[in-house]
Amino acid sequence: MDEEPVTVKEMLIELKDNSELAVYLAYSALMFRDRTIADEVSELEEKIDELKARMRMAAMLSVRNPDDAQKVGPLLKIASAADRISNSASEIAELLQRGIQIHPIIFEALERAEEKVARCRILDESELVGCSLGEADLESKVGMMVIAVRRSGGGWIWGPGDDVKISSGDVLIARGPGDGSMILREIARGIRKLKDFGGEPR
Repeated sequence: MDEEPVTVKEMLIELKDNSELAVYLAYSALMFRDRTIADEVSELEEKIDELKARMRMAAMLSVRNPDDAQKVGPLLKIASAADRISNSASEIAELLQRGIQIHPIIFEALERAEEKVARCRILDESELVGCSLGEADLESKVGMMVIAVRRSGGGWIWGPGDDVKISSGDVLIARGPGDGSMILREIARGIRKLKDFGGEPR
């Protein structure tokens, strides 16, 4: 299990990362009509609520004088903002969870957005097979940040770290520019090579 954040700084970083992940997963859930992803957004919201409460308590315990209180105020505002972001993401995901009919214009708008959410399956021919996400370095080479991995044997990895190894049959969900999403799909299918975009896997 990942270590729990213990300092206000660590909790703030995790709040930021998780609220950002919740937003992209919520849009992914809609785009791909995937209830499992929507359920993960709800779990992230609960995690963010807990982090916000812990951060508030830690901040209050650190206040010893009026100067400390002034310094803590902005941190609590950021924590509340991250919480509101995750709540909004959860409301988006709830559309799928409640089986609400979604108007086609929403999908059209998501398709036309400047930043895309792409889903691609890794084929045997892809040079990504056997690479870790850190070695592939997709974000700097093609502009795509992997936000989730569905394992070929089942199960998900949400917000995967650099040490996660890519296997044939895995499905990557990544966010980034439209041209980057097209390139990632071609790399996943073995049509393109990473060396065309800044070098071989590290």
